[in-house]
Amino acid sequence: MFQLIKKHPSAFLVAGLLHLCLFALFFIGMFWPQAQQETGQPVAVTIIALNNQAFTSKALPESNEAASNPVQESESIQAKPKVPVSVPEMEKPTVIEPSPQFAIKEEQERKNREAIAKAEKAAKARQEAKARQEAKARQEAKARQEAKARQEAKARQEAKAKQEAKARQEAKARQEAKARQEAKARQEAKARQEAKARQEAKARQEAKARQEAKARQEAKARQEAKAEKAAKAKQEAKARQEAKAKQEAKAKQEAKAKQEAKAKQEAKAKQEAKAKQEAKARQEAKARQEAKARQEAKARQEAKAKQEAKAKQEAPVWEKADVKADAKAKAEAKARELAKARAEAQAKAAAEANARAQAEAVKNAALGNWGSKVIRHVKPRWITPPASSGMMAKVKIRVSRSGHIKQFRLLKCTGSPAFCESVKDAFKRAEPLPIPARNDLFDQNLNLTLKR
Repeated sequence: MFQLIKKHPSAFLVAGLLHLCLFALFFIGMFWPQAQQETGQPVAVTIIALNNQAFTSKALPESNEAASNPVQESESIQAKPKVPVSVPEMEKPTVIEPSPQFAIKEEQERKNREAIAKAEKAAKARQEAKARQEAKARQEAKARQEAKARQEAKARQEAKAKQEAKARQEAKARQEAKARQEAKARQEAKARQEAKARQEAKARQEAKARQEAKARQEAKARQEAKAEKAAKAKQEAKARQEAKAKQEAKAKQEAKAKQEAKAKQEAKAKQEAKAKQEAKARQEAKARQEAKARQEAKARQEAKAKQEAKAKQEAPVWEKADVKADAKAKAEAKARELAKARAEAQAKAAAEANARAQAEAVKNAALGNWGSKVIRHVKPRWITPPASSGMMAKVKIRVSRSGHIKQFRLLKCTGSPAFCESVKDAFKRAEPLPIPARNDLFDQNLNLTLKR
């Protein structure tokens, strides 16, 4: 409100002047009739009697009416215009002496007039007191209204000031919160930028380190390749020098290895009878083929030897010596080839036998696991008779793919007949039994032992 007054002072002055004018008009309207009544002049009435008869005929009704209702008479007098009544001049009226009755009547009229004046004065005083009370009440009501209006305006101003202060505080709080959020966002953006910069620097360092490591590795590889090439050249030279010695040593080692392999195969063949028999059969067949091949080779060699002997006989002595050496070397090479073929055949047979043994071992392990699972499944359903401690039963079963027992046989039972029957009942109650993990075990007989 004060801000509006500061913005428009001329409008505020005009409104104040209008209020003052209205208040003045209101005050004048309240007190003007009373002032007019107080300043009014009494009405002078002159009565001239022309004759006795006429006065009597005219004055009596007026006196009676005034005596009967003095208030009405006063009101009628007040209602009449306050203008002096003049009686037109007459030609020398006759003066008549008043009679005693007229004096009494005049005295009574005077008293009536005094009573009327007194009543009018009292009524006027009451009216003035009432008007003053009403004016005072109006002034007090107006003062209360103005005080109430001022209080309401003050309350509105205070409420508005509080709202404005609250709005300013809220705006300030929003601005501070916004500033904090912006500062936080700037800090987070700065932190992200710094983290990104650190990551990029780290990545550059790692890339540089990888490049340096790669360069070192390449240099090292080149040096190693160079050294390896030199070492290889030395080794090749040394190998060429030692080739003959190595060949002889290799021949001896091969012969020794053949003997050891044969011994190992014989020992292993004793443990795996069935595998040995099959391998032996294959070896015998192969040996027969090899014997046949050797016989044919021997025949060819003998024929060749005869030809060579014949040529040798015809050749000089030094050529004969070379031919004998070549024949011996060829015979040794052939013997080594035959020994190598036999060793490979034996190794192959041993590998096949080992594979079969391993497969059999895996199968037996799976069979044992299945048997343990079946026993754990049957035991909770086994109701043994009293005094069956220490008794034992061995059974052989064959299970279908649905887990039901296809074949059941009690191989051995060291307990009472009731104990043996309890074993059969336990397997019947336990159906369907757990199935094996391998499909090839469904056709196998499962031997189980149950003990108490």
